[in-house]
Amino acid sequence: MSFRCSLLALFYLVLSSLPAFSQSEGDSLINIQFKNFQSAQGEDLIAVHMSNKEEWHTYWQNPGDSGIPITFEFVTNQSDFHAKQKPWPVPTKHIEPGDIWTFGYEGDNTFILHKPAAEQLKGLTQITLKMKWLICKDICIPGGQSVVADIDANQNIQWPADKTYKISDSELQNYLKSLPQTLKPPGHWKFKLTQGTKEEELILHYEHDIKNSLTDDTHHNLVTPFPSPLLGFRHEALFLSQDNKKVLGYTKMDWEGQYQEPEVPFPSTLKLEKPLMLRLLIREGEKNYFTEVEFSEIEPGSQLDSYKNYQTYKADTHLSHSSASNKNYSLMSFLNILFFAFLGGLILNLMPCVLPVISLKLFGLIKYQEENRAKILRHNVFYTLGVISTLMVLSLIIVAIKNTGQNVGWGFQLQSPLFVGVMILVLFVMALNLFGLFEFRTPGGKFFANVNIEDTFWGDFFSGALATILSTPCSAPFLGTALTFAFTASSFEIFITFIFIGLGLAFPFIITAVFPSTVKFLPKPGAWMEKLKYFLGLTLVMTVVWLLDVLHTLVDSQFLIRNFYTLVVSLFFLIFFYNKISKKFLWNLIGTVIVSYLFFSFATNYQKNEPQFVQAAETKEESAWTNFSPELIEDYLQSNELAFIDFTAKWCLTCQVNKKLVLERNSFYELINHRKIKLIRADWTRRDPIIGDWLAERGVVGIPAYYLIKDGELHYLGETISLSEIESFFN
Repeated sequence: MSFRCSLLALFYLVLSSLPAFSQSEGDSLINIQFKNFQSAQGEDLIAVHMSNKEEWHTYWQNPGDSGIPITFEFVTNQSDFHAKQKPWPVPTKHIEPGDIWTFGYEGDNTFILHKPAAEQLKGLTQITLKMKWLICKDICIPGGQSVVADIDANQNIQWPADKTYKISDSELQNYLKSLPQTLKPPGHWKFKLTQGTKEEELILHYEHDIKNSLTDDTHHNLVTPFPSPLLGFRHEALFLSQDNKKVLGYTKMDWEGQYQEPEVPFPSTLKLEKPLMLRLLIREGEKNYFTEVEFSEIEPGSQLDSYKNYQTYKADTHLSHSSASNKNYSLMSFLNILFFAFLGGLILNLMPCVLPVISLKLFGLIKYQEENRAKILRHNVFYTLGVISTLMVLSLIIVAIKNTGQNVGWGFQLQSPLFVGVMILVLFVMALNLFGLFEFRTPGGKFFANVNIEDTFWGDFFSGALATILSTPCSAPFLGTALTFAFTASSFEIFITFIFIGLGLAFPFIITAVFPSTVKFLPKPGAWMEKLKYFLGLTLVMTVVWLLDVLHTLVDSQFLIRNFYTLVVSLFFLIFFYNKISKKFLWNLIGTVIVSYLFFSFATNYQKNEPQFVQAAETKEESAWTNFSPELIEDYLQSNELAFIDFTAKWCLTCQVNKKLVLERNSFYELINHRKIKLIRADWTRRDPIIGDWLAERGVVGIPAYYLIKDGELHYLGETISLSEIESFFN
């Protein structure tokens, strides 16, 4: 097999073995409190106070171009039902990059619910209020909370003491009065419905006296429609009449009745068979109210040409400035993400999973010290291209999987036995080369059978690709932030983020490409390099041992010994036979057929063998850990117990380093025993949908991941830990 074919096969294995999962963590970004009170009219109401984390926002009933509104639902052991609600607070308009308009809430907001009716509470001792939301800043994270309340003999709802909203009844009654009320369409407003310029398009027109107009408000629409099952609303456009006495506006609407069950076709005549009712939020200055407008006919023609005679309303002009400001803010946030991506990629060079291949590249740089500037540049450019190209392939995979409605994680191809097996064989062959068994130099030099590819620099490209693939199971500081953003962003932002990760990973070699004199700081070539080759070969063998340990957890050990180990030994003997015993075609053909058969057998049969592990005797420390389950986490949250949760995998070297430095030290267990902290471990070496779904719901795209439970709250610690950090949290 040619080198180029080998590389393509390696990319195909990445594509075929990369699993997908979704993510979210929005439950920890909002603090919820409750209070029961009565309105001036004697209605039993519940105030739900939601405090968003700074700069994060949730969504109104009509979220706009994107987003999901907050939902409230009561759950009992008898039935589930939507909470009857008072009008929601007035939302704020957010303009995101790409001119995306959304409507929602930042900071503190209070929603008023009606207490369930007496017949709904009859015979109950508990009721659960289930809330769901999507919360966004630079990324969007779904979240939610389910709060259980007791019901006493008088059918009073008792909310948990730690979730009490400290506000007086009179303040709540004044707040209730300030919420928008439903009014009949005022006389100083005119509404009409016309045909659109496109097929199955309608346009809502409105006209408003300037004397009652809004101030220069960039954060609210003049008219904001409520959601309609038949219509999708676009952006509001505002204009000022020529006599400066009226504000005119329109909103284009796409017909979406075809998605209803049964389908509701677009009106075939201007006279509507069934009146179309639109509910609107109107803003006049500081006054907000709801109104309902009913249309029984559609006026002919779009009537948009008439707006050419008007100037853009000053609030709308101001709006465009606001849009630019918001985009600049988001651009700065995106630039921060790219900076984190670059730093994370740079730090990956020091991670144990990629260090052996990086060492080989440095070994190559030492050899190239005496070469001219152009040649050093070409070596490092091809290495960088290998890094960037591989990350582009990975980003294409992510985009493709996301387009199927799923999300993809970082580095989980090592849950695929086939992928791990191929990586073992590749690294094993590279180690044999460094031990001098055959001519295969990396980077540059010669490849199998002494075929010289020095002029093509494919060896450098392959080194970059291999370093990138080996880096994916590693997590690094700053990288988690960038990946969390990338895996929930647009396709363009995914590509750009991955390019910056690649630039960080390749940066040491980009520097030597641009400034070849920096190579002079490396030791001079000499006889010592032959001994260094053996050491580098040993690092590759150690990487192979690590991957074999991973493979043992993925495949039945008996099958592994019988098949894969035989394959590795046969591959070694084939190379040894060709280079040290005989180069006769027939004998080597027989050996190649045997090795190919063993690999084919492994690739096609490993999936039929369920892992059968021989459990080693647990140490006293290991027995302190309980296996992860979502039910166990929920129990600890409800009982207010202290707990530490470790998400780990054998293929995650960062996880193993954290274990050695923190989780397996006596001082860690002394803290655990002293504070009576429960230990939970989620081993994700093999694909486990339960673990995957739990992480997915909290927006985690890679491991290690560490969570802490205290006072009934779940806290995300991140991907790096220290004993002092854990100790300060629990004290």
